[in-house]
Amino acid sequence: MAGALIAVGFVCGRRMHTVIYLRHDMQFFINYPQERTGRTLWSYNIGLTNYGYQENYQVFKDKSAHREMQRLEVYCSNKNYGCPKKMKWKELDKHSADCEYTPECCAFCGNLIPRIQTNHHQTEECSQRPVACRYCLQQVPFSEYETHIDETCLEVQVDCPHKCGATGIKRGELEEHFRICQAKPAECPYRVYGCEFQGTQPEVKTHEDEDKVNHIHLLAVQLGRLELDKMEITRKTEECQNQLDALKNQVQSFEADNEQHKQTAENFEKKMKSLQVGLVAWFI
Repeated sequence: MAGALIAVGFVCGRRMHTVIYLRHDMQFFINYPQERTGRTLWSYNIGLTNYGYQENYQVFKDKSAHREMQRLEVYCSNKNYGCPKKMKWKELDKHSADCEYTPECCAFCGNLIPRIQTNHHQTEECSQRPVACRYCLQQVPFSEYETHIDETCLEVQVDCPHKCGATGIKRGELEEHFRICQAKPAECPYRVYGCEFQGTQPEVKTHEDEDKVNHIHLLAVQLGRLELDKMEITRKTEECQNQLDALKNQVQSFEADNEQHKQTAENFEKKMKSLQVGLVAWFI
């Protein structure tokens, strides 16, 4: 529903202050102005079609009523944002242009904040305001600051996660430390052959020295499997070769049959030519 506050007077001189609303069920027409007795008139036709009601009016702008309305006291349009000011209606536009409670969009979070609070909001309250990490000096949103310190900042010093005793290692240098870390979990190099031993690097080294017999057994088992695989591959290769030889024999047989059919066709063609010569001689 749309409406506008206007000050109008009837042709008879009676004044009124009213709000005219336009609805989907109301017809509202304003005809062209008419000059009458020195005043500009408008013809209004208002019909409430749903109720079978219709009236025609001729009204004009009432400057006297407009002046009275200008003296009415109103609240600032930013009252919901905290502005306590109350003023005459004619002063509203000027006040609104300079009102310190006019809402502004925060550049970081996008919320509407009264102008008077914008600086405090963006420096003290906004959860998305950028702050500098005290370790790497990178700008991060305030809401993500703790996560950045605890999980991602490469300049923060941490202890070795494998508890080797090393401390004060920058998070960005952990990978380099892991190359020499004696507590880093490691796997037996014979894992690909079936050994499932895991431990620290010194433990894996000791395991290699003490469990050689088991490793040799694993290698022997793997070698036996490879030999079986080789035999299976050889068998399949021989089968493929036999199939290939059979196909070659079939091709040779087809070629021989084709040659025989070709010879038969040539003989038939010779007989046809001989018959044609005989027929020509008979007619002559």
